[in-house]
Amino acid sequence: MIESPDLRMKFALNAYKRSKIYNWKKTVDSTFEFFHDVLN
Repeated sequence: MIESPDLRMKFALNAYKRSKIYNWKKTVDSTFEFFHDVLN
């Protein structure tokens, strides 16, 4: 990857796209849903 700017850019763009699926609201909602299911 050090010698391949194209490959580096490809990985960077894919990482950025993947990071968009994570956010705090989604994490909190999933956590609360998990505990709700476990405790009921």
